[in-house]
Amino acid sequence: MSKHSKIILLSSLLSLIVSIYIEFVKHKMREDKDYVPVCDINEMKCSKVMTSEYAVGFGLTFLPESLQLSNSLYGIVFYIVMIAISFSDNIVAVEIQLFLASISSWLSIYLAYVLFYIIQDICVFCVLIYVLNFITVVVTYKKYNCLKSKKTKRQ
Repeated sequence: MSKHSKIILLSSLLSLIVSIYIEFVKHKMREDKDYVPVCDINEMKCSKVMTSEYAVGFGLTFLPESLQLSNSLYGIVFYIVMIAISFSDNIVAVEIQLFLASISSWLSIYLAYVLFYIIQDICVFCVLIYVLNFITVVVTYKKYNCLKSKKTKRQ
């Protein structure tokens, strides 16, 4: 496994763990109204973010109800796919991974805007995922370029 693949794997694994934790916290808050997540630190209230309308379907209310799932559920599926693809050095698989990583980075920019300017709060775990998404897209791009240059050299 290449260095790039290991970094993508680690970044995706950390993001998967954070997404699972966020989903756990959301369920816990629904069950126990007195539950205070560990990520509620002073004025930074991840619970406020997790219960906002933007925590479901990325806040895109025009989406059909069948797509109005928790953002963390989307994240869990996404990071499992990214982990699976990270084991491949097939150029087509890496192109797909780069496409997916690019989408996640654009979504991170959108969600960061929502977080800071609309909800006006800070969610430590959300910001961590945004950073990990940007690391993933940069490293995936580097992996793609390495594979592409190896393919060119062989021809």
